[in-house]
Amino acid sequence: MFERILVAVDGSPRSEKTIAIALDMAQRYASAVTVVHVREYERYEGSDVDMGPPIPAEQLVDEVLATFRSSGVNAHGEIRRVGSGSTP
Repeated sequence: MFERILVAVDGSPRSEKTIAIALDMAQRYASAVTVVHVREYERYEGSDVDMGPPIPAEQLVDEVLATFRSSGVNAHGEIRRVGSGSTP
């Protein structure tokens, strides 16, 4: 029924709730999962300033991927960097 599931994570408590639901669905329907995190940044005095949560983007996605993979779910992650104010 659901071949692929997209899970957006941002490190918030609300985002954490979606992980459990997606995990249940992925196990139930043998779905592949893509975990995506969009990280805003701002250019300031020649360097990028990360506007996201305090956890590094790679660590956030890796921790969520570990949750899926340890339960036998085929999962991969994507990190997208966008300028500040560019996320819907």
